[in-house]
Amino acid sequence: MISSRKKMLLGLALLIACAVWIFSTPVRPTVAFKEELIYISRGSQMWPYTVAIAETGEQQRQGLMYRRHIDDNYGMLFINKEPQIMNMWMKNTFIPLDMLFLDRKGYIVNIIENATPDSTDIITYDQPVAALLELPAGAVKDKGIVTGDRVIHSRTMFRPRPK
Repeated sequence: MISSRKKMLLGLALLIACAVWIFSTPVRPTVAFKEELIYISRGSQMWPYTVAIAETGEQQRQGLMYRRHIDDNYGMLFINKEPQIMNMWMKNTFIPLDMLFLDRKGYIVNIIENATPDSTDIITYDQPVAALLELPAGAVKDKGIVTGDRVIHSRTMFRPRPK
Protein backbone atom coordinates (compact mmCIF):
# COMPACT_ATOMS: atom_id res chain seq x y z
CA MET A 1 0.00 0.00 0.00
CA ILE A 2 1.29 3.49 -0.91
CA SER A 3 1.54 5.93 1.96
CA SER A 4 -0.17 9.34 1.85
CA ARG A 5 3.18 11.05 1.64
CA LYS A 6 4.26 8.97 -1.37
CA LYS A 7 0.91 9.66 -3.08
CA MET A 8 1.37 13.38 -2.48
CA LEU A 9 4.94 13.31 -3.85
CA LEU A 10 3.83 11.27 -6.85
CA GLY A 11 0.98 13.72 -7.52
CA LEU A 12 3.35 16.69 -7.19
CA ALA A 13 5.85 15.09 -9.57
CA LEU A 14 3.06 14.48 -12.10
CA LEU A 15 1.87 18.07 -11.75
CA ILE A 16 5.40 19.40 -12.31
CA ALA A 17 5.90 17.15 -15.34
CA CYS A 18 2.62 18.40 -16.86
CA ALA A 19 3.57 22.04 -16.20
CA VAL A 20 6.99 21.56 -17.82
CA TRP A 21 5.38 19.94 -20.86
CA ILE A 22 2.74 22.66 -21.22
CA PHE A 23 5.17 25.55 -20.87
CA SER A 24 7.85 24.02 -23.11
CA THR A 25 5.46 23.25 -25.97
CA PRO A 26 5.33 26.26 -28.32
CA VAL A 27 1.95 27.82 -28.97
CA ARG A 28 1.04 27.41 -32.61
CA PRO A 29 -0.57 30.58 -33.92
CA THR A 30 -3.08 30.07 -36.67
CA VAL A 31 -2.48 32.88 -39.11
CA ALA A 32 -4.02 32.54 -42.57
CA PHE A 33 -1.79 32.99 -45.61
CA LYS A 34 -2.77 33.51 -49.23
CA GLU A 35 -0.78 31.33 -51.63
CA GLU A 36 0.45 32.55 -55.01
CA LEU A 37 2.67 31.33 -57.82
CA ILE A 38 6.09 32.90 -58.42
CA TYR A 39 8.95 32.10 -60.75
CA ILE A 40 12.65 32.45 -60.23
CA SER A 41 14.20 33.26 -63.58
CA ARG A 42 17.58 33.49 -65.22
CA GLY A 43 17.46 34.12 -68.94
CA SER A 44 15.20 31.46 -70.44
CA GLN A 45 15.30 29.26 -67.31
CA MET A 46 12.34 29.52 -64.92
CA TRP A 47 11.65 27.65 -61.69
CA PRO A 48 8.07 27.78 -60.34
CA TYR A 49 7.27 27.93 -56.64
CA THR A 50 4.02 28.16 -54.73
CA VAL A 51 4.54 30.64 -51.92
CA ALA A 52 2.61 31.78 -48.89
CA ILE A 53 2.45 35.58 -48.87
CA ALA A 54 3.48 37.28 -45.61
CA GLU A 55 2.66 40.97 -45.72
CA THR A 56 0.98 41.81 -42.42
CA GLY A 57 2.98 42.09 -39.21
CA GLU A 58 1.20 39.05 -37.80
CA GLN A 59 1.95 36.96 -40.90
CA GLN A 60 5.59 38.06 -40.93
CA ARG A 61 6.04 37.29 -37.24
CA GLN A 62 4.77 33.73 -37.73
CA GLY A 63 6.44 33.02 -41.07
CA LEU A 64 7.18 29.32 -41.48
CA MET A 65 7.41 28.68 -37.73
CA TYR A 66 6.06 25.40 -36.35
CA ARG A 67 6.04 23.61 -39.71
CA ARG A 68 7.72 20.23 -39.77
CA HIS A 69 7.88 19.94 -43.58
CA ILE A 70 7.41 21.97 -46.74
CA ASP A 71 7.44 20.65 -50.29
CA ASP A 72 10.47 21.21 -52.51
CA ASN A 73 8.54 23.71 -54.65
CA TYR A 74 7.04 25.66 -51.73
CA GLY A 75 8.19 28.77 -49.91
CA MET A 76 7.19 32.00 -48.26
CA LEU A 77 7.47 35.51 -49.67
CA PHE A 78 7.78 38.33 -47.10
CA ILE A 79 6.75 41.59 -48.78
CA ASN A 80 7.56 45.00 -47.31
CA LYS A 81 5.50 48.11 -48.05
CA GLU A 82 8.78 50.00 -48.44
CA PRO A 83 12.32 48.61 -48.70
CA GLN A 84 13.83 48.04 -45.28
CA ILE A 85 16.59 46.11 -43.58
CA MET A 86 15.13 42.74 -42.65
CA ASN A 87 16.25 40.89 -39.54
CA MET A 88 15.15 37.27 -39.45
CA TRP A 89 15.68 34.33 -37.15
CA MET A 90 14.77 30.66 -37.14
CA LYS A 91 13.25 30.37 -33.65
CA ASN A 92 10.48 27.73 -33.71
CA THR A 93 11.21 27.05 -37.38
CA PHE A 94 11.94 23.34 -37.49
CA ILE A 95 13.13 23.05 -41.10
CA PRO A 96 16.33 24.49 -42.61
CA LEU A 97 15.74 27.26 -45.15
CA ASP A 98 17.48 29.18 -47.91
CA MET A 99 16.76 32.94 -47.72
CA LEU A 100 16.82 35.18 -50.79
CA PHE A 101 16.78 38.97 -50.31
CA LEU A 102 15.07 40.87 -53.16
CA ASP A 103 15.21 44.46 -54.40
CA ARG A 104 12.16 46.40 -55.70
CA LYS A 105 12.48 44.86 -59.16
CA GLY A 106 12.61 41.33 -57.78
CA TYR A 107 16.32 40.80 -58.35
CA ILE A 108 18.09 38.61 -55.81
CA VAL A 109 20.68 40.79 -54.07
CA ASN A 110 21.80 38.42 -51.30
CA ILE A 111 21.43 34.73 -50.44
CA ILE A 112 21.76 32.93 -47.12
CA GLU A 113 21.81 29.16 -47.56
CA ASN A 114 20.79 26.46 -45.10
CA ALA A 115 19.71 28.61 -42.13
CA THR A 116 19.88 26.55 -38.93
CA PRO A 117 16.50 25.37 -37.56
CA ASP A 118 15.36 26.83 -34.22
CA SER A 119 18.33 29.22 -34.03
CA THR A 120 18.00 32.67 -32.47
CA ASP A 121 20.97 34.00 -34.46
CA ILE A 122 19.96 37.06 -36.47
CA ILE A 123 19.99 36.62 -40.25
CA THR A 124 20.16 39.90 -42.11
CA TYR A 125 21.46 41.81 -45.12
CA ASP A 126 22.98 45.25 -44.65
CA GLN A 127 20.90 46.92 -47.38
CA PRO A 128 17.15 47.67 -47.43
CA VAL A 129 15.17 45.08 -49.41
CA ALA A 130 11.65 45.02 -50.81
CA ALA A 131 11.08 41.35 -50.00
CA LEU A 132 12.59 38.14 -48.74
CA LEU A 133 11.89 34.70 -50.17
CA GLU A 134 12.31 31.60 -48.01
CA LEU A 135 12.73 28.25 -49.76
CA PRO A 136 13.56 24.76 -48.49
CA ALA A 137 17.28 24.43 -47.77
CA GLY A 138 19.11 23.11 -50.80
CA ALA A 139 16.90 24.86 -53.36
CA VAL A 140 19.61 27.44 -54.11
CA LYS A 141 22.25 24.76 -54.63
CA ASP A 142 19.97 22.35 -56.53
CA LYS A 143 18.76 24.99 -59.01
CA GLY A 144 22.00 26.95 -59.16
CA ILE A 145 20.21 30.12 -58.03
CA VAL A 146 22.57 33.10 -57.76
CA THR A 147 22.43 36.80 -56.98
CA GLY A 148 21.17 38.61 -60.05
CA ASP A 149 18.48 36.01 -60.76
CA ARG A 150 14.98 37.45 -60.60
CA VAL A 151 11.73 36.61 -58.85
CA ILE A 152 8.71 37.16 -61.07
CA HIS A 153 5.50 37.72 -59.15
CA SER A 154 2.09 39.21 -59.89
CA ARG A 155 2.91 42.29 -57.80
CA THR A 156 3.94 45.27 -59.91
CA MET A 157 7.34 45.51 -58.27
CA PHE A 158 8.19 41.98 -59.36
CA ARG A 159 6.85 41.97 -62.92
CA PRO A 160 9.28 42.13 -65.81
CA ARG A 161 9.17 45.50 -67.49
CA PRO A 162 7.30 45.56 -70.81
CA LYS A 163 9.58 45.98 -73.84
